[in-house]
This record gives sequence, structure tokens and C-alpha cells, in this order.
Amino acid sequence: MENIITEVTTIALRGDLLERLSSQIHESASATRRGVEQAVPVSVVGLAVHVSSEQRAEELLGAFRGRTYPQMDPSAVARTAVDPEATWRLAQSSSGFLDRIFGNKLDAVLDMLAGNSGVSKDSAATLLGLATPMVLDAVGKEAEARKLDARGLTRFLADQGQKASGALPGPLTGAIGVGPAGGARMQSTAQRARAGTGDVRQRGRGVVDAARERGARGAARATEAVREPQRSRRVGLWLAVGLILLMLVFLLFARRGRGPEAPAGDAQTSDLRIPIITSLPGAQLRTRQASRDRSGSPDAGLIGSRSVNVVPTPTSL
Repeated sequence: MENIITEVTTIALRGDLLERLSSQIHESASATRRGVEQAVPVSVVGLAVHVSSEQRAEELLGAFRGRTYPQMDPSAVARTAVDPEATWRLAQSSSGFLDRIFGNKLDAVLDMLAGNSGVSKDSAATLLGLATPMVLDAVGKEAEARKLDARGLTRFLADQGQKASGALPGPLTGAIGVGPAGGARMQSTAQRARAGTGDVRQRGRGVVDAARERGARGAARATEAVREPQRSRRVGLWLAVGLILLMLVFLLFARRGRGPEAPAGDAQTSDLRIPIITSLPGAQLRTRQASRDRSGSPDAGLIGSRSVNVVPTPTSL
């Protein structure tokens, strides 16, 4: 919410609400409009001055959580404007809260509000009693939406109070208690609020940038983890290919070193001198001529042996 004054004033003056409210407080429409247009910023400035410390801001947050403050939802404005009894009850319920906000300055504030808008003091009290619950409802919703703590609420109201004080004449802001020193304090608090918002945004951007950088590093590590096994497999494949080539070269040179092999069908027969038995038991071969040639005796032996060159075959063995 950029400006509470604009939002609340628009709600209070939309449609025929102005005419209905004017008839209730017995004031002219123009005077009632001026009264509303000043009662809303008076409520904002008074609330900002009251909640200038974190302790009071914490009390107001507790009232928001417990719904123990005068409030009027925008949807209830039309019903209240057409019901004089409802208008009076709401204004009366706001009187206690207005006493807490303005203290002993409330009478002076009502006098200034009545004089500047052209309505009676009672009408000024009614208009301020209607504007304050609407302002509190808007601030409570904003605090809940932004999840404001006491410090955040103080800064938010200081910023809104500075904007509201610019819409009021000087004597009226002086009656509220916002003199040069008070205005300077609200301005300083509002500046801290804006600076704090800028710091939060800067920290947020820093967190986002850091997260992006961590994400990029993580993605790079993941990519490297995927590529490393691929490189290892490629290296292993090239090593295996190199070993196979080396073995082929070795086998090739080994075959050349042995020279050509002889054909299997050209095997040469070996010379074996195998004694051939010329006389078997039971069959006496008397070759007298051979005996005589060898020993010179006709009865030199029954068994004669001679050596011949044969090729060993299954038949001869």
C-alpha cells in the first residue's frame, strides 16, 4: 500500500456515501468532504506520532492480533453511513482510542479540524471517529500482509505519517504535536524505513546471486562427474587397441623369424637298419652257401642275420 490516505478517503467518499453522511451530521456536502479529507490524514499522523517507539508498536500489533481496536471494514462503510445509530456507536467506540493517540491534545485537534473544514466540533469528532477505525483497519491488514514486526510497523507508519502531514495545514499538524522537530523525526524514521527496504532488497539480490552461483558450480561439478567416466572409458579403449596392435606385430615378426615350413607330404624316410629274422623257431633254414660264405663251416649256425634298409610300415613290423 503506497498511500493509506488515498485508499481510505476514496472508500469514504465513493458513491452516495458523502450525501448520506452529510445528512446524518447535518452538514453541507462540501464541508463534510473537507472534513473527511482532513480527518483521514489527521488519524494517520496521530497514529504515526503515537507509535513512534517499538514498545507502542508492539502494543498496537497485539491489538491487531486480538482485534481489540475500533475497526470498520470497507464493506461496512455503506451500512454505517445509512444508520445513524451505527454511526454514533462507532464514533463513541473510537473516542477511547483517540484519547490514547492524542492525549490532552485531542480538544485542540478537534477545534483545528472543525475550523479548517467548516463543520461543528461535534461533527468533526464524528468524522474523526469514523476515519480512525478505517485507518486502523487498513494498517492492520498491511501489517498482516507484510508480516511486519514492531520495528517494521514503526517505520511503515513513519513513512505514511510523513505523507499525511504534507496534506494538512501547518497549524493542524502543530496541534497534533508534529512541529519542526517532530516532522524531522518522522522524516528520519521514514528514511530509515526506505533505507531498510533497500537493504532488504539488496540482501535479497545478494542471496539470489549467491544461489545462482552455487547452482552453476553444482551443475559444472555434475557435468564433470559425467564426463570423467567417459574419458576413462575412452582411455581404456585406446589402451586395449594399442595392446592388440602390439601383439599382432609381435606375432608377425615371430613367424618371419622361423622361416618357411616344409610341406607335410614331403617328409623324408629315415634309414633304419632293422634285423630281419631269417630263421624262426621250428623252421631251420639251412643256407649252406651263405654259411660257408660267412664262417667257412657248413654248420656255423642255424640262424643267419642280415641288415637291410626298409621303410617302417605296419606290415614289416
